[in-house]
Parts: sequence; C-alpha cells; structure tokens
Amino acid sequence: MVSRAYLVRRGTTYSFRCRVPANILARVGRTELVRTLRTGRPLVAQLLAVTIAMRLYTLWETLKLTELDSAVAAKIEAWFKAEVDRAWRLYSTGEHAGALIPDDSSREDRHRLQRAYLADDAEHRIASLVEQHAAGDYIEGRVIARDIISSLPGAFDEHDQRFTALSKRILEALAEIEEARLRWAAGDDGYVPLLDVGQAAAPTPAKVRGAGTILKEIAEEYVAHRLAERGTSAKDAGQLRGQITTLLEQVGSATTVEEFTPRLAGEVFTAFRSLPPNFRKHTSLRGLTLFDAAKRARLDKLQPMTAKSVNNYMTTYRGVFKEAIDQGLVFSNPFQGKHVLVTESVQSERGFKADELSAILKSPVFNGCERTGRPFQPGSFLLNDRRFWLPLVAMLTGARVSELCQLRSKDVKQLDGVWLISINLEAGKTLKTPQSVREVPIHDQLLRLGFLEYTRNHAADAPGSLFDIPTPNNGDWGAKMGKWLREKFLPGVLSTSTRDGLGFHSFRHNFETEMRAANLRTDVGHRMLGHKPPDVAGRYGRYEPATAAANLKLIRFPSDIEAIPARP
Repeated sequence: MVSRAYLVRRGTTYSFRCRVPANILARVGRTELVRTLRTGRPLVAQLLAVTIAMRLYTLWETLKLTELDSAVAAKIEAWFKAEVDRAWRLYSTGEHAGALIPDDSSREDRHRLQRAYLADDAEHRIASLVEQHAAGDYIEGRVIARDIISSLPGAFDEHDQRFTALSKRILEALAEIEEARLRWAAGDDGYVPLLDVGQAAAPTPAKVRGAGTILKEIAEEYVAHRLAERGTSAKDAGQLRGQITTLLEQVGSATTVEEFTPRLAGEVFTAFRSLPPNFRKHTSLRGLTLFDAAKRARLDKLQPMTAKSVNNYMTTYRGVFKEAIDQGLVFSNPFQGKHVLVTESVQSERGFKADELSAILKSPVFNGCERTGRPFQPGSFLLNDRRFWLPLVAMLTGARVSELCQLRSKDVKQLDGVWLISINLEAGKTLKTPQSVREVPIHDQLLRLGFLEYTRNHAADAPGSLFDIPTPNNGDWGAKMGKWLREKFLPGVLSTSTRDGLGFHSFRHNFETEMRAANLRTDVGHRMLGHKPPDVAGRYGRYEPATAAANLKLIRFPSDIEAIPARP
C-alpha cells in the first residue's frame, strides 16, 4: 500500500518509517517519513502502523491529483495577468478612490489620498483572503476556478481534489495581487507580482531537509520570523521563548517534528488546562515535568490558569508547527483545534465604579499631600510629577499606560488649533498594534490643570522623557507605573478591598463605557482608542482633529476633576 513501510524499535517504543514514492518526491521534499508510535507493545504498534499507512496512501493519491496540467496552468496565467493589469490601471488612474476624494483637492492631496485609500483597501482584502485561507473554504478562489475549468475540454468535477487545489492557488494569487497594491501604495511603483503555476520543481539538495528535523530547530526559526515580521517587544519575545522552552523540557529537545503526534499535543493541551498561573514558581510544582506538575495540581486542587493564558500557549505551539508545515516538514498541525472557549460576562468589571473614581480623584495625590515622599497623606503640597499626571491623562484619553509612558514633550503638539497627543513609533517606540498609531485630543481639564506647562519643562527627546520613565529592561514601559497604581495607590485610596483586575487599563474601560453612553460614532471611538475598525468603511476618510476634540467634549467625566487645583 505504501512504499517501503516498516516498524523500527527505538529504545522501549516503536516508530513508523516509510519511503516516499518517487513520483511525488519533489512535492514532499524528502525521501522518508517518520512517526513515533509511543508504544512498546508490538501488536499495538502494528495496528497503529497500518492506520498510518492507510492515511499516507490517501495522501499520496491526493498529491498526484493536485498536479496542475498545462491547460489549467495557461488559463491561470492569463487570468492572473488580466487581474494584475486591471489592478494597475485602477491604481494609476486613481479610479479606485475617485469618488471618495473631494473635488477641490490639490494634485498633491489627491495623490496622497489615492495611496492611502489603496493601502486601506488592500489591507482589508488581504485580511479577508487570509481568513478564507485559514478556514479552508477558498470562497473567492472557487468562484474563479469554476469559470476556468468550465472552459476546458473534459473539465473535472468540483468535488475533485484538483478543484480544491486550484481554488487554493487562485486565492493565494489574489493575495499576491493585493500585496502588489500595498507596495504600490508605499511608492514601489516598479513592483510586478509574479505567479508560478508550473509543475512543482524538485528542491535543490541544499534546501531538502530530511526526516528527523528536530522541533527545537523549527521553534527557533519560528521565533526569529515572528520577531522580524511583527516587531515583538523584548517582553513578548521572552515570553515566547519561555513557552517554547516549557514544551521542549517536557518532550525533549531531541524530539523531531515528525514524532510530535496529535495525541501528544492533546496531552500537552490537557496538562495546561490543569496547571495554575505561574506554575513554574509554585512551590509544590518545582522540578516536576509538565505532565507531572499537571497531575500534582489536580491532586492539590490548585486553581487553574485562565482560558486566555492556556490559549496563549496553544497559539505559540500552533505557530511553531505552522512553520514546519510551511517548510514542508509535516502535513498537519497537531495543535489545530486546541483552544479553550473563553466566556466573558456582558458587563465588564474591569472598569472603575463611580464611587471608586470619585475616591481616586479626591485623593491627596490630586488635591494636596503632605510632601512628595508621602503622597497619600493630606496636606498642602501639590504633586506635579508622573504620579499626578499619568492617571489623569489615562482617564481623559483612554490611552494605554505603555503608550503614555513612552511619550516625549515633542509628542504633544497643536494641529488646526487643537492640542493633541501623538502616539507614534518615532525614536524606537513600540506599540501593541499598527492601529495604535494615532493622535488623541487633549481634554480641556488637562489644559486647565497646566499640562502644556508641564510638557514644556520636559524637553528631552528620548522615549519616556515626558513622564521621566526609565528605559525598561524587559521592554514593558508601563510595568513600573502599573505596579505603583495597583500595589500602592489603589489600596491606599479605596476604602474597600481592591477588586481583581483594576489598574491603569481600567481607565481605558471607563473611557470606552462613556463613549458608548455619549453615542459616539463607532469609527471615531475606534480611532480614539487605537482599535482596528470593524469594517472597511471605518478605514476611509480623514480623522480631523476638530472632529475628535468635539467628540471628546461629548464624553462625561466625573465632576470631581473640576475641583483638582491647577499645577503651578
């Protein structure tokens, strides 16, 4: 059934090996496949080997069917060329954005807006294509594939494996066209997308990775690619490597990607659902393997980590095996579907309640304390440092604390008569998402309190200089102030015990709640908070400073702010 399939005993367990048929060797990229059976019982190993062999036989036949013949390839090439020509014509003539650009726009403004609209539209299209590709439905590709095969003699049926393969390739070709449009929008007018629809070429010997590629090697390549593509912060990079190390410590650093079965992935997933938060630091779990720690946690009835934390690990592990799939080392992702359903309450409890906000704004930190070293004792001394300004700016802008802690005085600017805080990536600053880049209007209360005078006294040009935040060692700019608010400020101000989840991000929750109460337009709210617009309509049009400032005035903030004395 499968060419040269046999069992091999490795230590106390069996492994399944088989030769790849010569006629599909170029498609697979290796001469042999290996799977560990994780059993030392001969009869069980034989049954498992037969099951794997049957699945491989189906796979071999599928690979044969998906080879594109010359007639189909010619049709795809013609279609692709026509689509590229159409995309270029729409871009070069500006037809894609003509109706959206004001008639009185200058030539420079028209050209700038055309590029901006093109980039927005291409990003939206790529997101849609990626979603289809991940779901495996290839909707748009199927429509075009249907037209292509209908014009061929002896066209194959849509239930044929070749139709699915053709639909997938067309979807990928559409994504390549959108990538070209993104490059054109960025000024690379000379870029021409290429499409390879010919027979799969045999890989060069230097690129062929044989059976037995270790998981550690692939994991390192995945981390390198993710850091390069996403600009991950030092903190996130450390977390990523720590998650991978946890997996390798359990399965062994010499484990190959071929040996990592869905069953093993299921065991890992089950273990994480039993482990408590920060399980490596838990006294009773120190020195134990992942599986043993999970057993002990269940016996000790320890509170498991949140579903979000479990899913964070699983996302990383899926990414590692996606890297292996992309390199042709495996055909399926053992962590696919390993996800805990996260249920959230309709009413978020992470925001401050009205009485809590009132207590915060009436505290000595804002209204006068004993001295700078005793900020929670009432007095006549007016604090004028980050302890005073950061909570207020977070409350009145909805910005993330990590965004605020990286600000410089030059990020506070005036545009069209409106004072703004520019949240940007200049000078090496880092943000959570590309949509986080934005300009947020400064509330009138901050102006009354003397925020502009404060910024003028902090003229340094380094990230973090506005609020005197030192460069963090782990890349988390907001960690120090977040800890101060949670562990010192809130327990010292709130009369009742502090609820879980309260911190700087609670101001952001309150800002979102008040925006909804003010019936602000959804697209304006998303831009003020730095969220990705929910639809393509939210990506169009300019974000005028005057409009943003007018919307900010509609949001109701606690009246206790008005009693806070201005800073000299």
